[in-house]
Amino acid sequence: MRLTPHTEEWYAWLSIKQEGYFYPGRKILSPWHGDDNFRTLVFEHLKPEMDVLEVACAQGNLTLAMAPHVRSVLAYDATPGYIDLAFKAAEERGILNTKFLVHNSRASFNEGQPHIPAEDHSVDLWVNSLGPFHPIQDAPRVCRPGAVMLMLVPGGGVPAGAQPAPWHDLLPEGPWKQEPPDRNDPNWAYKSIQQRLAEAGLHLHSWWDFDVPCYIPDPRELYIGLSWPFMDDEVPSYPEVEPALERIFKEFAGPQGLENRWRRSIWKAVIPGGVER
Repeated sequence: MRLTPHTEEWYAWLSIKQEGYFYPGRKILSPWHGDDNFRTLVFEHLKPEMDVLEVACAQGNLTLAMAPHVRSVLAYDATPGYIDLAFKAAEERGILNTKFLVHNSRASFNEGQPHIPAEDHSVDLWVNSLGPFHPIQDAPRVCRPGAVMLMLVPGGGVPAGAQPAPWHDLLPEGPWKQEPPDRNDPNWAYKSIQQRLAEAGLHLHSWWDFDVPCYIPDPRELYIGLSWPFMDDEVPSYPEVEPALERIFKEFAGPQGLENRWRRSIWKAVIPGGVER
């Protein structure tokens, strides 16, 4: 059996494989890598009187971090296992101003139109960290005039895009060598976001790209990072690929390990009709 990464079935499987959504394997990540910048940007926008929405919240880490700084946070995810973890974490920490919902906002689950589970004009800050793009289309309905939209996008910036690592061709055969066709366009995310914003009657306020080194300490950690999105029967065993991975480290690794690139983009939009919140 093979699951396509980032489908509903894949997220359900992953929520059983590991507790929460994260990238396993040890790595040394350079600062100002995009994820840290996004968190800083989000917190700069928080105000005590705000009602915040988080799209695709996974296990609720960001929602629970924002909650003490705002009036309320509504967060949803299509994967029940993640929402269970979020409920449990909120209860353990005594956080009372969050609401977690299991909801799939894709058009195919909502009579042909993307639908966010929020009331009309109820949101001051719309946050999406590594989630899907389709909720953009329902943002004008749920957001108040002047509300800010902030999103962290994985691996699709300009001009970083999908440029392969110099050691990519030496990777052993496996599912990790297959990339979606659209990822061959280094501007894939920028084009898609611009299109979706335009369809929603919105405009891009700002766009930032990040492309920093990420060091992998040894061949086994590289194997863990390559294998995590796939089921066990899809990938060769570590002993089968160890010689090829060791060759990559011998030829390309430096004192900190094997360099890969960590690529992120952040964008911001403002709902028209009011002063930015």
